[in-house]
Amino acid sequence: MRCARRWMTDAMAGLWINNLKPTDLRGRRDEDSTKGDYVVDIVNKELKLLKKEGWEVGPKAYCNAISVVGRYGKAAAAQQLFDEMVASKVAPGRQAYNGLLFAYVNSRTDYSGDRFLSIFQEMQQACPDPPDAATVAAVLHGLVKRGKHREALKAAEVFQTQGAPFTQHSYNILISSCSDMYEAYKIADMMKAAGFAPDEVTYGSMLKVCARSLDTEASRDVMSEMRKRMTPTVREWTGYMTVFKEARQVDEVLNIWEDMKAAGITPNSISYGTVIKAQCNGLKETGLEKYKDKALLLFDEAYANNAVTSAGLITIMMELHGLTKNAEGARKALGIARASGLKLTGYCKKYYAQATGESIR
Repeated sequence: MRCARRWMTDAMAGLWINNLKPTDLRGRRDEDSTKGDYVVDIVNKELKLLKKEGWEVGPKAYCNAISVVGRYGKAAAAQQLFDEMVASKVAPGRQAYNGLLFAYVNSRTDYSGDRFLSIFQEMQQACPDPPDAATVAAVLHGLVKRGKHREALKAAEVFQTQGAPFTQHSYNILISSCSDMYEAYKIADMMKAAGFAPDEVTYGSMLKVCARSLDTEASRDVMSEMRKRMTPTVREWTGYMTVFKEARQVDEVLNIWEDMKAAGITPNSISYGTVIKAQCNGLKETGLEKYKDKALLLFDEAYANNAVTSAGLITIMMELHGLTKNAEGARKALGIARASGLKLTGYCKKYYAQATGESIR
């Protein structure tokens, strides 16, 4: 009877928790809480409710609870659930360890990565079988996210030696962290040999490498190949512009901007920020008024298209106003930011002071 009750608990709680979405508000979400905080709150309440009604929480429910919390980088909550699972004498398997791994990988507190690596070592002892695809992705993502590209490559070699499965996501993670396109192409060739064709994430990752290495010619090749195989989204177009922005080729950024719009792509806040930032760079380096004028026109266009949705775009405009001592423009941008409920960055406040001689209260 006890085993049957545990199985039913796993079937109900496991199924519900694993399909939990932040849109399942149930009237219990605080407006100020993040999606992750909301998910943690719901998971804990559901598990407490099951226990209160006499159900024994089993491994499936715990594993799914840890996994869904881990997706949002709530490391403390995931660790608490994991410890509770162990204290309840429920043996954590690979799924529970993977959920905990992702929690620390996605966490904003485990900056060094020491904790997620120690969890991986514990997992290797508790689960002697070769790592699965989720473990591979978590470890590689964690290392790359912390700037440990060489360590990620070494880990990938070990995983391949162990016969661990790689997903396309794992290859894309490695590509995105490369320092130059020679290395990126090598990993892309490995990915193709494994049977994966490049997808939009692959091309986006390659464009990031091009921007990092200021390789404008390679970026043209990447974008050309992508357009032959699929339709680039605003994300890839923005990545393409970023390459030339970083290379300080302002006029080429504008050419790509016009190509993007001609392709029927609707710009978003990030793409507007990219092209306007390029104009700021042009103004700083040449002092030519045409760059200031173009930036102002682009911001007005973004506002008219309801695309001023990020604090980053406001910060870029404040930088422009700080450079040109445009107090009126700075106050206008501040008004738009406040009306849109955008949180101002420290740089934004600094540029506002440069433009107006006033501090933001």
